[in-house]
Amino acid sequence: MTWPLVTRLDTHLVNAKWYYDAMTNIMILGTRVQYFLGRSSLGLYENYFCAPVPYSIVFNENLFGLSLIYLPIYLVTGSYLLSYNLLLLLCLTLTGYCTWLLVKHLTGSSPAGFVGGVAFAFCPYIFFELGRIQLVAAQWVPLCAFFMHRAIEKGRLRDMAGLGICFVMQVGSCLYYALFLLFLFAFAGVWLLIANKRYEKKFWLQLAAVGFVSSIAVGFMTYPYLATRDNYALTRSTDKARQYSGTVSSLLHVYPENKTLSFLHYDSLDGSEQVAFPGFTVTVLALLAFAFALRKSYKRGPPEEMRRRISSVVMLSILVFFSSIGSAVVFGTYLGAFPIVIGAVIYWRKSYNERMLPSTIALYGCFLFFAGMLFQGIQPMKINTRPITGLYDYFYIYVPGFDGIRYVSRQIILIMLALVILAGFAAADIFRSIQRRALRLAVFTGLVLLISVEFLNAPMSLREIPTRNTLPGSYRWLARHRSKEPIAIVPGHYLGYYGALHNYYSLFHRRRTLNGKSSWIPPITRLFIHEMRRFPRESGWRLLKTLGVKYLVVQTDELQPDHAERIVSYLRIGKHRYREIFASQNDYLFELLDDGEKPPRLLPPVKPLDSDVVALHAWQISSNASRNSRISFRAIDRDPLTNWNTGREQMRGDWFEYRFKRVEKVVAIDIKENEFILDAPFSFALSVSLSPEDKVRAEWKPIINRPYIELPSDLLYQPKNLLFRILLPQPTPARRVRIELLDTVPGHFWTIAESEIWIKDQ
Repeated sequence: MTWPLVTRLDTHLVNAKWYYDAMTNIMILGTRVQYFLGRSSLGLYENYFCAPVPYSIVFNENLFGLSLIYLPIYLVTGSYLLSYNLLLLLCLTLTGYCTWLLVKHLTGSSPAGFVGGVAFAFCPYIFFELGRIQLVAAQWVPLCAFFMHRAIEKGRLRDMAGLGICFVMQVGSCLYYALFLLFLFAFAGVWLLIANKRYEKKFWLQLAAVGFVSSIAVGFMTYPYLATRDNYALTRSTDKARQYSGTVSSLLHVYPENKTLSFLHYDSLDGSEQVAFPGFTVTVLALLAFAFALRKSYKRGPPEEMRRRISSVVMLSILVFFSSIGSAVVFGTYLGAFPIVIGAVIYWRKSYNERMLPSTIALYGCFLFFAGMLFQGIQPMKINTRPITGLYDYFYIYVPGFDGIRYVSRQIILIMLALVILAGFAAADIFRSIQRRALRLAVFTGLVLLISVEFLNAPMSLREIPTRNTLPGSYRWLARHRSKEPIAIVPGHYLGYYGALHNYYSLFHRRRTLNGKSSWIPPITRLFIHEMRRFPRESGWRLLKTLGVKYLVVQTDELQPDHAERIVSYLRIGKHRYREIFASQNDYLFELLDDGEKPPRLLPPVKPLDSDVVALHAWQISSNASRNSRISFRAIDRDPLTNWNTGREQMRGDWFEYRFKRVEKVVAIDIKENEFILDAPFSFALSVSLSPEDKVRAEWKPIINRPYIELPSDLLYQPKNLLFRILLPQPTPARRVRIELLDTVPGHFWTIAESEIWIKDQ
């Protein structure tokens, strides 16, 4: 299914949609391995990218669990890339094997388990994500379900321990799947507990003990995410969650690499992941599971009675489905489906003692229904422009972690799990109904081939990436001269191949970089990348020195030729600030010098104001601006959802003015509630005037002149709560205060969401 990757394991990656994300994952896995082996100067919760921000592990998956499997492979091969590709193939194999374990346990049929394993491991969604090993490593999902069933059914401590270990490994492989498993535990776990009457004290004490031990390991891996949650805006907006939710149409999409189902090809050019086709064979088998179960029920009793019961269960199912849709339309939420389904189950059990469906088939039929609802995200549909709230919205609001999920559509993994379990029951019935071994083998082979042909992506295209022996010369020099100072790379990228390549290179030179490509980029990294796009200029040198950079790498093959020539010439001329260390055809290395002046530093955190300082009431303030003055009032309207901005990138000379009803002794100005924290004026001149009108320029008295961008330390360490405060040297009488931009932050507007004017209490 992955041919011909096995012939190029040490030089190539699978050319999947996001193949270059694999290089970032190699860096993360390699970083964990280097730490375990004592070969890294990094902390446990740091990756090489996004220096000097602490806890940089939180900007991607931690991969602690996968690193435990990666480590022995690396010790044998000594190659980061070869070990990664072997781990990828191993995860696909384990996913199939663990699904086989689960389906075999539930159905009692090993061939049915094999069919389910092939269907789950090689489904279009997983193969679409071959560039992201954390999503390919789906083995813990069926294995958690396997141990959950055994632990509840048999009440054995070893099965509970297996469940705990598998969930811990899932947290260390993919937090997305770990969060999705919570719904599986809550729904299927409660169902099984009730069905198996697990009320004994010993069972719950053992489960609590396993849960406590597992929570320690989970806490160890999730600690940095929790520790930085108040400092970094790691959550996803509801708009983002809606954009990346699944749809009914995405269940009919396969990635264009699929060689068979060309009529279902879908290329997600917008970056969404709407590839979720479960397969014709799997879907038909899942439907047959219900049909076979009803047929067995029909044979157990009098024909007339059983026909009536089967008709009743079919009609009740249809009624439940449309009632659920109807309640969503009437009440505006999918939540109404829960009492309807529960009421239907209670009604059926009281009316008929005999089950029409086996408990496990009923369980995963209901689970499939609700997983499909979750898959559709926060607002699955609109009725006359009125949005209908999905089940996922309640998880987003009330369950910690779900508000950090962007790709809601990845819940297709739960839908696939339910479908392969149901398909396994149908396959088991088919195999048991065939007496002749040869015919049974032929049917088994036919089902496996049908699924394999449906999901066929081979031969796959591959992408060659650099290895240790083909590193650029500047990185080889850095590898020989290791130190703790971070390096910077020009140009900067936070998207695409080159951004991931810079992450990957850091494994070999073992220095933190200001660069970073990840699923979430901290503001300081974004500022650096934008600054490097307009490099060379003085603000670039000052930013690099502020962030403690010692060496600057220039990758000319990633730049336009004229831009590359301009950068290299500038650096060679500026000998008082840069010294050339290494030069080749495509890459250069320069050391940053001190220039004989006091190097720029981060501004200290904002301190509390004196007790005799009060905030000026909004009704005492009016405003004006050089651009978009008609909406300047939004900066003082006490509504954080509105803002004033320049409507274009920052430009020297833009100004914003606060006007007061009388002369006030101004102490400080706060710019707060700003979603776009890099839109603040980090370089400015502040002037005051005692005149209520702008008559002559000479009326303005300069108070603060900050000619260069100076960054607050909070921008690195707690940007989510950054308060941009302009503190005047002393209380200054003013009728008007004007802030004028000097140097500019590239790639950003000047935005003010809310202002607070602090004055001396008179």
